[in-house]
Amino acid sequence: MKLTKFSAVAIPVLLLTACAGTKQMVDIPDQSKPIANRAKSRIYVVRDSMLGGMVGTKVYDSKQYIGMTYPHGCLSWERKPGKTKLISKAENTSTYSFTASKGETYYFKQAISIGIMGPRAKLVKVNPTEGKKLISQCKFSKK
Repeated sequence: MKLTKFSAVAIPVLLLTACAGTKQMVDIPDQSKPIANRAKSRIYVVRDSMLGGMVGTKVYDSKQYIGMTYPHGCLSWERKPGKTKLISKAENTSTYSFTASKGETYYFKQAISIGIMGPRAKLVKVNPTEGKKLISQCKFSKK
């Protein structure tokens, strides 16, 4: 009986906190340079939470699929300046619209919470100091 109670608690916890690798579908810019192409802007999306570890969260830049984040994963890409709509799809869909400027870097965090069938994500813009700290603690995707 004790084993059954333990299993009822342990299995969901493991499923919510297990790790998988972040996957990026677009080119990853050279991280040794602030922005590889100064005519573009750079965007980072970081998932720093362990919640929902086995379930990836899809990230889009407007209609372009960028990749999928998992715990402590980071996506980084460069894009042309202009109107931008970041989309994060998990159990829900979170969007963040802004105008990307030439030569600027933008940092976003996926705030993860528990949903009914999987993780829920909310895109939160963070300041450069917090953004740099977050990306120093994450694993970049291997394309």
